[in-house]
Amino acid sequence: MRVNRRYPHLTVFALTLLIFAGGCALFSDRRGPYGPQDPETNVPKTSLPKPLGKSDIKSLQLSGKAEEGHARPKVGASPTAPSVSASTTVTAALSPEEEDELQKAAAKDPRVIELLGQRYFFIEGHPFDEHRRKGKECCAPAPSQVRLTFYSYSNKVAVEVRMKDKAVVSATRREGYMPPEGEQEVKEAAELAGKDSRIKDQVQGLEAHALLWEPEGGLLPSILGEGWSGFFNDPGYGRRVFLVTFERGKSGKPLFWAIVDVGEQKVLRAGEEPKR
Repeated sequence: MRVNRRYPHLTVFALTLLIFAGGCALFSDRRGPYGPQDPETNVPKTSLPKPLGKSDIKSLQLSGKAEEGHARPKVGASPTAPSVSASTTVTAALSPEEEDELQKAAAKDPRVIELLGQRYFFIEGHPFDEHRRKGKECCAPAPSQVRLTFYSYSNKVAVEVRMKDKAVVSATRREGYMPPEGEQEVKEAAELAGKDSRIKDQVQGLEAHALLWEPEGGLLPSILGEGWSGFFNDPGYGRRVFLVTFERGKSGKPLFWAIVDVGEQKVLRAGEEPKR
């Protein structure tokens, strides 16, 4: 390439543009599954099954017993019906009182204290069957155990705690796992959003709803590999950020919104919903 000695900055700009365009072409296969180089998928066509006749449709017979307003279907109602057996072991969900008691007991264990740090939130708790979790079947039910999930804002990591009879069996970090929003987080996000000066006067008396929000990554994150955050990220990228909306009752029509970074305890953006 002949260098323009009179306008060298134009030559440098042209070279930079050429290199950038070549880089985009080089990594075009990483832009997603709908790139221009993807071949068309050849799907073999097959004939549709014949429609069912009246003789092929079996009527569903319900038992006379109804629990909580729901009638159960009869199992094995006809000689041709398949044999179905239901498990008599039912794993009940934890009550709010049980969850509160268990998380308080877990928070006293030295292993859990170290993993959670000073600032954390409880996310959820579930009973689980260790034998079924490993794909095993046993004639007797496994000992009752509970799995609690926390999110540590101090250490920026999810923490899983397994308990049995209010005693901690194990406590581990779950790197790279972003758990669903917890009730305590939702409450704090809504309170922070309601105090923001941009919308606090307008949202008085409105009902707040919040859900976990994932800010988008910026320039070149996929090209440089996993773990690279790239440039020009949206505010709150990589952190626990919540979208909070305000509406009248449960109308389903948000009037105001806010993006809240609960970890930093600040509102990133807030405003009024656009008129539709």
